[in-house]
Amino acid sequence: MAYTQLTETERYQISSLKEAGFSQLFIAESLKRSPSTISRELKRNQEVQTYCPEQAHLKVLVRRHFAKKAVKITPEVKRYVFQLKPKFSPEMAAKWPTIRSIIAVERHRIQNGTGTVDTPYYVSSLSPRHKLLGY
Repeated sequence: MAYTQLTETERYQISSLKEAGFSQLFIAESLKRSPSTISRELKRNQEVQTYCPEQAHLKVLVRRHFAKKAVKITPEVKRYVFQLKPKFSPEMAAKWPTIRSIIAVERHRIQNGTGTVDTPYYVSSLSPRHKLLGY
């Protein structure tokens, strides 16, 4: 079953049914929702013993706006992580794209004779781990 968030209309229905004294189970059955959905909605958005659908809807919009966006793990990302996994600690793996691009630029500069004054020093000062990997 696909997940759908409560609509503003459903929130008003929850409010009116709750004020009329109906149980959360009855409200859930009448809206064709899980009882836990109704329970969470009332728990999250209840203001001092009363449920206000306008406030609840505004809170939902704010939470949705500031929610972290899901990151899709593409096959390329999986392959990249799989290649990094045996070579580096998590800290090094996080920095690797930056390190790799710096090394590529410095190599290009050295090969073209346009390296900076301290380019040879930079390349020679790479950690033994980078030298071992050929970077």
